[in-house]
Amino acid sequence: EGFGEIALSLVDKSSAMVHPAFDLILTQYTRLGEATQKAMYEGLRRYDLAAQEVLVREEQFSDQLYFVWKGGLKAYYLKEGREVVEWFAFAGDFVCALACFYEGQPSRHSIEATEATQLLAWTKADVSEFCDRFHDFERLGHLSVTQTMLRLQRRLVALQFENATQKYRNLLAVYPAIEMRLPLQDIASYLGITQETLSRIRHARGRI
Repeated sequence: EGFGEIALSLVDKSSAMVHPAFDLILTQYTRLGEATQKAMYEGLRRYDLAAQEVLVREEQFSDQLYFVWKGGLKAYYLKEGREVVEWFAFAGDFVCALACFYEGQPSRHSIEATEATQLLAWTKADVSEFCDRFHDFERLGHLSVTQTMLRLQRRLVALQFENATQKYRNLLAVYPAIEMRLPLQDIASYLGITQETLSRIRHARGRI
């Protein structure tokens, strides 16, 4: 499935405990009934990634939906040997290889851990089953997709209409600690500017 040597922990289904990450899901998205949580718990897998460990490689397949419990991820593709960062995700985000999950196509980008990261994962078949069985899970899916679309829209607007300084300031408004969690070259790539331009903006901001 393209996961290499990633450490995979199967949850002990005999335990009556719900994974603590569910508290984050309930707080950030929506309430889920006990039956929904039980089904999700029984179907989940947990992945533990080291920093810079690849979860999904470009041109490989992954039919799983991931929830970031701890740590962070970035998605990128290679252009002329350089990484072009498309998105990043931190604790509380749902992510997947979009072309794989929704279209059954090879992934158009690689997904890599930016720091030590713990993920929960469900297969596409599990997700479809949960949507059919549980209205509250269907609502969870709707909210997570909406959040992703709004984030994408903000990025498209930034790339088309904002100058480099505006892009940077707006990014910090949403992610104040981003510079502590991602290398500057990744931030610059995501913003669609050069690292030199980002350095000048940061230097000027430091003088304000």
